This record gives sequence, C-alpha cells and structure tokens, in this order.
Amino acid sequence: MGAIGQAMARRLAGFEARLIYTDRQAPAPSHESALGLERRGFDEVLAASDFLVLAVPLTADTVHLIGEAAVARMKPGSYLINPARGSVVDEEAVAEALETGRLAGYAADVFEMEDWARPDRPATVSPRLLEDRRRTVLTPHIGSAVDRVRREIALEAADSLIEGLSGAVPRGAVNAEEVHRRRLATV
Repeated sequence: MGAIGQAMARRLAGFEARLIYTDRQAPAPSHESALGLERRGFDEVLAASDFLVLAVPLTADTVHLIGEAAVARMKPGSYLINPARGSVVDEEAVAEALETGRLAGYAADVFEMEDWARPDRPATVSPRLLEDRRRTVLTPHIGSAVDRVRREIALEAADSLIEGLSGAVPRGAVNAEEVHRRRLATV
C-alpha cells in the first residue's frame, strides 16, 4: 500500500468498494482511516477479493507471486488485474485458471516477456491469454505516454544528472545507501 496502492485506493473509494490490502509495511494509520483501508493477510486478501489489483515491484520475492498456488487460493470467479510488473503473475497459471473458470477475468498492461532482467522470461505473451478475448483485457503499458508526463520525466532525469555531476546523490537513487556507506568509509 505504497504511493501507487494509495492512489488506486483513492480512486476506488468513489465506487464505494470495500478496500482490503496486504503489505509488509502498513501506511500511516491516518492514511488507512482516510482511505477506508482494512489490512489483512495475503491469503485472506486472495480468498476475499472480487477484484485483486496488484501494486508491487518486481523483486526476487514477487516473481510469480500470483502463480498456481495463489490462484488456487483466490475467490472463485474473481478478477485479477496486473498493472504492476509482468512477472509478478505466472501467465500460464492465469490462462489455466481462466480456462477452468477459477478466474472470471484477467486484465494486464504488463507482461512476463517484458521483464528483461529475467533471463528465463517467455519470448511472447501466453497465446492462451491472447486467444481468450472474452475474459482478458490486454493493453500496452503507456500510462506515461502523454506530453506533460514525458516532460516531467525528462526534467527529473536532467535534475538527477546535475545532482550527480555536482557530487550529490540524486533523489531517488537506487544505490543511495551504498553511496553514503562508501562516503563514510573514506572519511
């Protein structure tokens, strides 16, 4: 329930949805209260959700987070929505669940084949998902493809370059802790 999860929760609140979530770290209690969130365990969220929307990064712990075992624990007839990262979902397990009726539908704008960091990634989107047009909505991941957002991305990159060239650690640097550790070790 990070920034993206909270943004989704704000939008879903307008539909009077019951919002349950799971996360290793809970947002501030004021955010939970303001957004009407109920924190639950992973298995409980799987079993209770009519719509499961993923908002997790791709890490070693989240590769195929939603695979055969997780799908088996999901509420029968539920919908799975993946706008996170492709490899968070095992596409073949989802295709199987759609064919058997375990899942009612699947929507994604990210796919396993796009995760270049995985040397074992599939070469294509599962043909079973592509062919199942009644129960799937598959779109490109182009939420940032608007002029304003692209301009902001370019400005953020330029600011990061200036910060780095001036000797500062750029905001959002994924290796910021390592840079600070090394600086302390050389002092």
